[in-house]
Amino acid sequence: MDPARLEFHYESYAGHGGRFTLVNCWAHVRRKFVECEDRFPQATEAIELIGEVPVSPG
Repeated sequence: MDPARLEFHYESYAGHGGRFTLVNCWAHVRRKFVECEDRFPQATEAIELIGEVPVSPG
């Protein structure tokens, strides 16, 4: 999704009294690095760093 469109959705929802936290899924981010790792070896470092991100319970 286009980031500008996502921001619009967030602002529209928040403007009507909605409360939520915008988060990005590290699994989806990591997957994109894995998909391009064979063409861009430097992606390995990003994959390793993502693996070190602490996971919040539920």
